[in-house]
Amino acid sequence: MKIVDSKYRVSSILLLGCGILTAYFTFVFFGSDSTSPEPNPGLVAEPNAGELLPARRQREPDRPVAKPAGDYVGSEGCRECHANEHRSWHASYHRTMTQVVSTADRLFGDFNNVTVTNHAVGQIYRLDNQNGLRLFFTDNHRDLLASNRKGHVFPVVMTTGSHHMQAYWFASGQGQTLGMVPFVYLREDERWVPSDATFLKEPFAHDSLEPGRWNYACINCHTTPDRFTKDSVNGLESRVTEFGISCEACHGPAKRHIEFQRASAGNPNSSQADRAGADPIVNPKTLSPSLSSQVCGSCHGVLASLKATSPDVRTGFQPGTELSSHVYVVTGTPESVEHQRRSYPALSREIIEADMRNRFWPDGQVRVTGREYNGLLETPCHQRGTLSCLSCHTMHPSLRDTGSLEEWADDQLKEGMRTDAACTQCHEAGKFADIKHTHHQSESTGSQCLNCHMPHTTYGLLKAIRSHTIDSPSALKSYETGRPNACNLCHLDRSLAWTAQHLTDWFGQPMHKVEGDWQDVSAAVMWTLTGDAAQRALVAWHYNWEPARAVSGTNWFAPYLVILADDDYDAVRYIAARALRCLPEYADMNFDFVGPVARRRKVVAELMARWFVRENSQKNVPDGVLMDAHGKLRGGELQRLLKNRNSRPVSLVE
Repeated sequence: MKIVDSKYRVSSILLLGCGILTAYFTFVFFGSDSTSPEPNPGLVAEPNAGELLPARRQREPDRPVAKPAGDYVGSEGCRECHANEHRSWHASYHRTMTQVVSTADRLFGDFNNVTVTNHAVGQIYRLDNQNGLRLFFTDNHRDLLASNRKGHVFPVVMTTGSHHMQAYWFASGQGQTLGMVPFVYLREDERWVPSDATFLKEPFAHDSLEPGRWNYACINCHTTPDRFTKDSVNGLESRVTEFGISCEACHGPAKRHIEFQRASAGNPNSSQADRAGADPIVNPKTLSPSLSSQVCGSCHGVLASLKATSPDVRTGFQPGTELSSHVYVVTGTPESVEHQRRSYPALSREIIEADMRNRFWPDGQVRVTGREYNGLLETPCHQRGTLSCLSCHTMHPSLRDTGSLEEWADDQLKEGMRTDAACTQCHEAGKFADIKHTHHQSESTGSQCLNCHMPHTTYGLLKAIRSHTIDSPSALKSYETGRPNACNLCHLDRSLAWTAQHLTDWFGQPMHKVEGDWQDVSAAVMWTLTGDAAQRALVAWHYNWEPARAVSGTNWFAPYLVILADDDYDAVRYIAARALRCLPEYADMNFDFVGPVARRRKVVAELMARWFVRENSQKNVPDGVLMDAHGKLRGGELQRLLKNRNSRPVSLVE
């Protein structure tokens, strides 16, 4: 019996995309990291057996394999001449996003006889480490166990992620088909949580091992081409050049480059300029801003197949060529909706439009992480200028950089790119840093370019992330589209009408009247009480953002964070609880965001009771936050707004 049948591979049927069911994209690309040499697996599960056997008895690999083919050589072929670049790449999260467990150098999960429970579905699993082999125990999935009648133990063979969290894949016993351990390890929290809880997705009882998902979805961007997945006698067969994102993902296949350089080195009449001009390797630094950004966009973009055909993970894209020749670059426009309708006639307009809402704000801006390329495309600095991904990011830090490789690896930014230097590469510092432009004191967080023009309106990885569409704040867009603006994400205590008035007074924006509670109630409070799950997640994160805490005061945050800690969405609860613990009076709280519902609600009630004890002792509580000057909640107004919450289903496609 094959775990993955043919309907999984038809692009007009649902395709799994990085933890979320994606309605139609044949290729779901997201950025990432990794690589590791071929392992000696030690003990493995022999296909169709379910019992642990010595590796020497294994006839076929039980997981995807990394083996360069054709013109690809692998990263080791680059080290000889590019030692410094190899060193920085080796320190990156690009390298370690996909790893083989037996060789992983960033393996975080606790496998020491750990029992993990998914309270949402009432399932219990066990993870163990026996003789260095990580094992996954399940009695719950009879469809998978049917082909493994001798046992219910599966070896964990691969990992995805090493920066914020780590997911684990086990050998299913069906060829190289991988199943997913339904728990993810949060690195900062040092704990296991159900994998669904790490995404902002509509709550529902879900407990799938998702066999084949890695082979058909994750392989597209978490490995280095050449890649393929196909049917084999026992299940699936998957091969890649290298696990993770290595040299040839950005520079193209290196075999002919190495041959050319070796031949040129032996030719005394060959000049360096001649060699550079004829060398077949691609250096994104020497490409145009458009083409260099497309190298990044091939993974960090919302992309779809050009037409509805059976998916082939080899898109044919090579660095230096036009991305649009191989895939369709999706935008948050009606034109993209129509393209998807033509390409995927089996899907209704409602499904397609819902998927678009889970990727883009109504004004077309990207709302999920990993899709920065689409954000860049909407930026005038790229459309009419020379801005590219490499304007701020670098895959290899300069030897002159003073920061550590660990610091660089966090976002792979050039030195100084967290400051106004990112913008003053092109824009005149004296003009735009002047208080007449910023209307904020010099050196304040409000005077920093990024905080106004790249606010944290993108969501992913259980946090808010800067938008990669550079634009200016607009109260009107917030009012019409729901996308929060920079002003109200910093001044959490202020209303949308307050922002509209200041943008008119300072920059001459047309005065657009906002209506109802948006005139007087803090926009953050409005998003907290009436917003959809994505808005609630973003504002929950901003309650813990230091610039917002500094200008808004924190003496009114607690009750709103407690409300968000009782949210239906796991991710919202997690973000709110993290922010709540940063308030001194709640630092000791014992709240498990994925614990049993009754226990969570009991803790939430206790946390709100703490506020009621203190609510009359607050000082200088700002207007517009539904409290009096001492912190007493206006309960009637709060309940009225809560009843108007936008409860539309949200499943952001990270």
